[in-house]
Amino acid sequence: TLVRAGRSYDNRFRTFPAQDARVPVTFAVLGDFGIGIYEQGEDGKRQLRLGAALERAATVHDVRVVLTTGDNIYLGDEDTVSGTGAEDDDWYPSFYQPYRYLLNRIPFFPTVGNHDTEETEHSDDRDQLDDNFFLEHRFRPWVEAGRASLDPGLFYSFGLGGLVEFVCIDTSIAGELDVEHYFDNPEHLEWVRETLRRGGGGSARWQIPFSHHPPYCAGPKHGSTPGLVERLVPLFREAGVSLMLSGHEHNFQYSIVDGIHYVISGAAGKLRSEPPTDFETAGTRAWASAGHFLIVEVDEERIRVHPVGEVSEDGSLEAIELRDPEGGVVETPLVVR
Repeated sequence: TLVRAGRSYDNRFRTFPAQDARVPVTFAVLGDFGIGIYEQGEDGKRQLRLGAALERAATVHDVRVVLTTGDNIYLGDEDTVSGTGAEDDDWYPSFYQPYRYLLNRIPFFPTVGNHDTEETEHSDDRDQLDDNFFLEHRFRPWVEAGRASLDPGLFYSFGLGGLVEFVCIDTSIAGELDVEHYFDNPEHLEWVRETLRRGGGGSARWQIPFSHHPPYCAGPKHGSTPGLVERLVPLFREAGVSLMLSGHEHNFQYSIVDGIHYVISGAAGKLRSEPPTDFETAGTRAWASAGHFLIVEVDEERIRVHPVGEVSEDGSLEAIELRDPEGGVVETPLVVR
């Protein structure tokens, strides 16, 4: 344990459960967080507050991994320290400082958002993603084993014990390919199909795909993603997927479409206060305009999704208030069976 400036760094960490160990596990989800704590106004304060809350939750609830749903860093002339987006020091206020007491002991598994690429920013910042998430070092060895599809794009899968397998899907714009999105690339699409098919064959109790753009979204700024609905959702249905996670819209949304539960978690930094408008199309069951992250508990029988806005000093989770489209209160945690 290292002590600095009145805080201690707990450098103990846990390895993953054995691949065949069907034991309960807990993971966290952090979406659209990379605004940076130096950002003037509420967004930066929100990221800092939720980072501290996630640290408390991870310690008490034995969080094994953190998934990100993209927009890991917002670059550009107004959002960075250097003003160029070309320096890794931009990552200090967006990533290393707010999550410093987590990064040394809990692995982060990212997906790529539009603010991580040239779709929204001045340039494609995948080199920075590679540098700071060690993508090449971590996932290149997985390609030969069929656990990742890269060059370019970021698709990979990994298990957390024998109960759950996560599948990362790159939904960003494919500026380097002759297709619109990376998942439209035939090789990547075939990798997703085969990965889901293998999981659907019974190797893991639950398969959980995660991406930045959501298949179904009620707004208010972003709508559903037709390409995802047309090309990937059928693969989810065929494989028996029960839960998918995404970000992009800066609020919380929970939908059920054709038996699959979809959760949007995109408000760990920026927040959109206006209410969604397209509940029916998105199959919305609950939503909230509140800064949050997710704590997700997985066992053999069910998945419990906790949308967390604050964590008390003793580690008790304080849920954000969810409402259904008619304004009624929705109880948490949300349960997937």
